[in-house]
Amino acid sequence: MRLRRAVAISALLAGACSRSSSPPAPPPPPSVSPAIAAAGVPAEVELRGHVTAPKDAKGETRVYVTDGECWKPGTSSLEDVRATESGDFFAEVIVKQGTLLWVCAAIVPPSGPLAIYGALPSAPLRGEGSGEVTFNNLSFALAPGKPVERPPHRSVSTAK
Repeated sequence: MRLRRAVAISALLAGACSRSSSPPAPPPPPSVSPAIAAAGVPAEVELRGHVTAPKDAKGETRVYVTDGECWKPGTSSLEDVRATESGDFFAEVIVKQGTLLWVCAAIVPPSGPLAIYGALPSAPLRGEGSGEVTFNNLSFALAPGKPVERPPHRSVSTAK
């Protein structure tokens, strides 16, 4: 009987020792807490980057943060900022958690449609998180294309 008990205890101990002693890793936390999302706390999104225009382009470089794919009908601008002479830009929008954002830019002539423009290839970006949500080092080039219209401005409502 003692031998059986000793064998059984040895088997149990051997099984316990062969298992990993550390518990499995917890799943990654959501990008925003459910409490923040449920409370309707908006996301404050900051976007920084650089647009490169053709050397012979004339006009002001404008950067648009939009609620849809760049240069498509139905897309509206949530923010419209002027890039510096060197092409650097900073834009900020306050949106509902999870809002998808696109970044577009164009050389704006004094009148008429836009003929030199571009879009951030890695879009859409998700406006989600607590505190300041930042997207840095966004970079893309502008090129001549079929004329398009500026996206109309739309006020952002962060209400539920």
